[in-house]
Amino acid sequence: MRIGIDCSELGGKPTGVGRFMRAILHGLAEMPVPHEFFLYHMGDAVMPAGQRFVPRAIGGSGRRLFREQFRLPSLLRQDAIEFFFTPGYWLPLFAKIPSVFSLHDIAFISHPEWFTRKERMKRTALSRLSARRARAVATISEFSRSEILRHYEIPADRVYVLTVGLDPELLENSSEPAIPRHGQGPLILSVGSLFQRRRTDTLLRACVQILDRYPDATLWIAGENRTTPHIDYGRMADELGISNHIIFTGYTDEWTIRELYRKATVMVYLSEYEGFGLPPLEASAYGVPVVTSRGSSLEEIFSNSARLVDPSSSEDVARAIADILSEERTRLSMRESGFKLAARHTPVAAAKAFLTFIEETASV
Repeated sequence: MRIGIDCSELGGKPTGVGRFMRAILHGLAEMPVPHEFFLYHMGDAVMPAGQRFVPRAIGGSGRRLFREQFRLPSLLRQDAIEFFFTPGYWLPLFAKIPSVFSLHDIAFISHPEWFTRKERMKRTALSRLSARRARAVATISEFSRSEILRHYEIPADRVYVLTVGLDPELLENSSEPAIPRHGQGPLILSVGSLFQRRRTDTLLRACVQILDRYPDATLWIAGENRTTPHIDYGRMADELGISNHIIFTGYTDEWTIRELYRKATVMVYLSEYEGFGLPPLEASAYGVPVVTSRGSSLEEIFSNSARLVDPSSSEDVARAIADILSEERTRLSMRESGFKLAARHTPVAAAKAFLTFIEETASV
């Protein structure tokens, strides 16, 4: 079968969706697969090598959404694609071939206050239109599946939960022991784009309390600030009197992220709503103890390997971090449980789940 895949998310500054797709492609490259994969991208992505992969740049001018909706369908016809998948939140609606897509979360419907009116309307309209014409919808946690079934008119047997694989490019040499200190004190790490729901404000307030006990600690926040309306976290750190202990690096390249995972003493990932949460899983693969939130998918995924906290309580967060920093036995136990969790999320496991999804829905 000639399968088309939208790989636009692999270009530019890849975040969760791009890493999700890249892990699947790495897994497919390691398996004997009786299909040919045409990989459609915007011309700025590194494509995997292999005879079964055929890269295709989506040419032309205009914004990415325009090229996806109007240029991509003609390429799919030219390449005689039999089945199409996009890991993003909508399909090329004018492509007249059997298709599926993934909804990693639907925060834009469950929490519209976190989005601009334009972005919320675009995501809602395109995802609903895509759900009507797709053969099935994929997602990445039981939490997100329940959210989709609650807000979309989709039969339950048409919503699949896929395995999330860890991006091997990010995990290069991750078996090396993590370096537990940054300078003279512990390194507390936060990775991921900054949204309102990912309570960086709580983390900064917790840091005030941590510095009372560990005055040489450093909090490193690696992620592009995408809050709407904008929150100036640097100014907040100044007002809290902790700016000398905080490092903001914005969007951070993968080489630096790897080094941070190796050096981190503890990883903190706070969120009120999450479809999965790749950064804490990546940190677990490096043996870094994780503090994350109760509720949504995070409790589902990390309940047996992380410390779960109330993402709105700086006291709860500070207590969990302090326990990990002060107790070597706790760190070692969390390190081992994190390794076990990460071992279930290989690229091959993700690719097998992806193929099952594609083959089952293509045969309907």
